[in-house]
Amino acid sequence: MKFREMSEEITSNEILTAFLIIEPEGRLKRYERNRDYIRVFYNMPNDNNSIEHRLDLLPDDVYYIDDEKDYIETPLENGNKMFQYHQFMVAKGYSYLWKNNPY
Repeated sequence: MKFREMSEEITSNEILTAFLIIEPEGRLKRYERNRDYIRVFYNMPNDNNSIEHRLDLLPDDVYYIDDEKDYIETPLENGNKMFQYHQFMVAKGYSYLWKNNPY
């Protein structure tokens, strides 16, 4: 398998799958493709519809974006979810572990 550029090649279904690994109860509203990441907009079952949370899906990391301060990013610290996310990204070829790896 070779490295695939996530922001260009990831499909809508793969974005949904990656998101549900991180937030299994979340409801994906929309997403934006950026240069090196995918920004996901979502809400949770207990939220009213006006609340919109954000997170950034990167090839090897996930960052939550503060709802009130765009410049504050918090990395995902749940080890099990992060492990599952890494497995998915490696399996699909989006992880940087594939880039320039001769093995």
